[in-house]
Amino acid sequence: MGLEAPDSELAVGGIPPQPIEITAEVREHLAERGRLRKEDWDRVQRLSGESGEHWSALVLRLGLVAERDLAEAFSAVLGHPLV
Repeated sequence: MGLEAPDSELAVGGIPPQPIEITAEVREHLAERGRLRKEDWDRVQRLSGESGEHWSALVLRLGLVAERDLAEAFSAVLGHPLV
């Protein structure tokens, strides 16, 4: 018994898949606050499709969005406090 690794079909880069609605809401939250441009989102989508890397990992790795901004966006969309 213990923690098991996520199923590779269920997770990309260790990040569980997210419903499309959450992804869209987080993207919109970032865009509305000037944190993510449409051109950058299009690039992330293309790169994610090519590499299989999760979009949230890509925006951070590419320096397109600050980690704090991404955390705040998820917090707002999911209705959970950021601690």
